[in-house]
Amino acid sequence: MVLREYSPGGENCAGVMINVAAPCAKRNCASAAHVCGAWLSLVERSVRDAEVTGSSPVAPTKFMKKNLHLYYSGKVQGIGFRYTVLDIALGLKVYGWVKNLNDGRVEVLAESEEDTLNVFLEQINQHFSRYIIDTTVEWFPASGEFRNFQVQS
Repeated sequence: MVLREYSPGGENCAGVMINVAAPCAKRNCASAAHVCGAWLSLVERSVRDAEVTGSSPVAPTKFMKKNLHLYYSGKVQGIGFRYTVLDIALGLKVYGWVKNLNDGRVEVLAESEEDTLNVFLEQINQHFSRYIIDTTVEWFPASGEFRNFQVQS
């Protein structure tokens, strides 16, 4: 087995070790000097996806962690809102907190992948659509500070 470092983007790319002695389906060879184009393409995509950031147009943004700051107003206190939000968050592996505010609103700070947070929002709205009058939604980059979801007092 022959291994070499492969850097698809040149000297500044992080290298990845690949087996260049793997048989090629197209040429039926096992030469260390030949790497099948399809295999190289797969490696290039894997390296690219591991290196991209949120500012890149090819970044897989739906799997990027985000921070969601919500304010709910309406009849949202005294109806089990916070504990239902807690249950939804625990089921979806959303991290952060929920708390009642003195002005009658409920504040939620949640962190997870963007698609998971969209499901989180949808489930809260499904449970409490007749109680919620207004929702303020703000998206931020993830802070990584949360390890669980809790009800704050």
